[in-house]
Amino acid sequence: MIIMVAGMRGGSGRTTTAYGLAAAAALMGQTVRLILVDGVGIADGAGGGDWKSWPISIHTGHAEDVPGWLAARTAPDEVVIVDLPPGRHASLEHADVIVVPVHHRACMPRPSAGAETGPLRLLGVEHLITAGRPLVVVPCRVLPRERADELRAAGRDGGVYVAEAEIGETKALRMAITPYAVAWAALAPLHLPLWQEVAHQAEARTVR
Repeated sequence: MIIMVAGMRGGSGRTTTAYGLAAAAALMGQTVRLILVDGVGIADGAGGGDWKSWPISIHTGHAEDVPGWLAARTAPDEVVIVDLPPGRHASLEHADVIVVPVHHRACMPRPSAGAETGPLRLLGVEHLITAGRPLVVVPCRVLPRERADELRAAGRDGGVYVAEAEIGETKALRMAITPYAVAWAALAPLHLPLWQEVAHQAEARTVR
């Protein structure tokens, strides 16, 4: 299973989501390869905490390295999670599922008068549509209920799946992942409901 965590804006919780999905997948007994493209910030602390006791291998590099990493997989059932920087990437075509975290400061900007809009544009995913690849939009950080409901309505209108699981900016999350270390055992249960939704969407694609 190949999961691409992507977005068109920075600061949406993309890297935190990638770490969380990796931790949750490992908790469920999966072997995980976490690829941090142009990784900065908390990537520096990825090897800290209880990392060595988890079945997670961590790689850092550039976007052009992604196809080579995917080709180098030694186990067909390995879960590969790629944290992509903001923007469009050709490597999205390799994804079984594309995960797009959003938060209240970035999601669904109010359109200006006369602006042409649609649900995909409002969700910020119009440039991430790749044929046959399901999208999972994840409400992250502190998302007011009104905005979360609006997000899900736009998802229904645009045919995009918006996860029921929400990743809140909680004290537990802040303590689980810092610039110095990742507490994988604490991070995993926080993202387990999201992992289950993402895995279901990826598996649904493979049986179509």
